Amino acid sequence: MTLFRDEKTPVFVYDDGGTVKGYVFCRLLHQDSGSLQRLDTLYIDDLCIDSQSRGMGIDKVLCSALVDRLCHKAFMVNMTGPSYRVKETQNIFKKL
Repeated sequence: MTLFRDEKTPVFVYDDGGTVKGYVFCRLLHQDSGSLQRLDTLYIDDLCIDSQSRGMGIDKVLCSALVDRLCHKAFMVNMTGPSYRVKETQNIFKKL
């Protein structure tokens, strides 16, 4: 499978004794920022946890592993707050 061999689409798996309990698919984009520094952006495409394993902190383990592996010698920007996409969708449904 090409997806698993591509450095730009890393996949992290939580394995508990041979049973996959969760995984996260990512996409790493390298962009020229127009300055002397390269701009790298990591998008999380999919974070899935087995329904019977939810609430056990597997999502935090996967995200910590992802950050440790991909953000070495980098800084993170934590983007929290309301989603503009969700807000826009809600506004559309209000108009209907």
